Amino acid sequence: MDHASEEKYLVFESCLRQLIQLIPCQAKKHCNARLETFRKKYNGSLVSIEVRCTSGHCKNIWESQPHQGRLSLGNVMLAGAVLLSGSSFLKLQQFMQILKMRFIGKSSYYNYQTNFLFPAVDLKWKAEQEKVLAEMKKTPASVTGDGQSDSPGFLAKYCIYSFMDIESKKICEFDIQQVNPPISSVQLEKIAFEKTLLFLFENGVEVQLIATDRHVGIRKLLSEQYKHINHQFDVWHLAKSIGAKLLSASKTKDSVGLTSWIQPIKNHLWWSARTCRKDSGDLIERWESLLNHIRNQHEWESTSKYNKCLHEPLTDSSIANTKWLTPNSAPSQILEKIVCSKRLISDIRQITHFCHTGELEIYHSVCLKYRPKQIHYFMDGMVARSQLATLDHNNNVDRVRATMKHPTNTSDSIGSVCHRVEFSKGEGLGSESLI
Repeated sequence: MDHASEEKYLVFESCLRQLIQLIPCQAKKHCNARLETFRKKYNGSLVSIEVRCTSGHCKNIWESQPHQGRLSLGNVMLAGAVLLSGSSFLKLQQFMQILKMRFIGKSSYYNYQTNFLFPAVDLKWKAEQEKVLAEMKKTPASVTGDGQSDSPGFLAKYCIYSFMDIESKKICEFDIQQVNPPISSVQLEKIAFEKTLLFLFENGVEVQLIATDRHVGIRKLLSEQYKHINHQFDVWHLAKSIGAKLLSASKTKDSVGLTSWIQPIKNHLWWSARTCRKDSGDLIERWESLLNHIRNQHEWESTSKYNKCLHEPLTDSSIANTKWLTPNSAPSQILEKIVCSKRLISDIRQITHFCHTGELEIYHSVCLKYRPKQIHYFMDGMVARSQLATLDHNNNVDRVRATMKHPTNTSDSIGSVCHRVEFSKGEGLGSESLI
């Protein structure tokens, strides 16, 4: 019998007592005396019942769980349910105490984790990883990478760095690094990144492109030791950084009117990266063209192929209601200084492939289910819970989307998906400039 899949029930002691009282004595073959008393014995969540009849016969007649050798399967399944659901032992222990239900002890829980649960999760993850790597070996691979700390702020003990295959959207490897003096939490991300990359090399994966955020250590490492890899920056992180700089600049008294342009400028960066056809020169020209648009100049003299805005002609009301920046004004000069800074232009040249780590951010939210930042875990727990999050993510990448049986909107039809993306970090942008 498959004990893991069979149903379990919540049984009250008073109901169990009523059932036992209906049973005649089972100790002797011809003794059908009424059961007079019964005694309970516990082993974690297991309860065994020993009864005594009016004739004095005693016998252990029932146990609440099946056994595997000396192991109570219900106790192991409870420990497995805690881990696989991403819960914590203490929280479930409090739940059981409030319910007055028998539960396993803390030492038993950690014993089951170490001896049964962690090895099972590790075995499943290695089988999954082998399949993902086998697909990646067929062609040169492109991956995105991002790190996640185990706690908010700068007091992290662990850094978990993960690589996702851009083609399949599946996690192919992750590495966990722990703070050990003199290594600080700031340095962990670079160390974890390199170990993850070396793992792919050692397993025969040819990495041709890596997309990351603008981490200084990772940038230096790739430019010095892995020059053959095309290092791309995450468009979302870069747009966020530009937005933060513009917001900071807009708070000065000389920059009145700059605030309303922050989101359109970020949108313009997305459009420029998406439509540049992987040409860095084309990308820079598209990016810098925004300086003319915000000054209400939609056609200009230029030696480049971009001498006008690519959006549709603006209406008179749109022009009248837009807060244009005056050429040579303080806000206009501040914006030009930010947009044309050498460092930013250099970074923008590394978003030509329009890569972003949006799928990795989704994966990181799944990780928080299994290893929330408010709870501390030891290294073996961090590894196992990260493996569970990875298995969860990978198994849902190709999940079939639900479809409608009874559409409520006129724009929908039978068989159309139940949800759609209205706005995302990178998808659904139009072919024209968004500024």
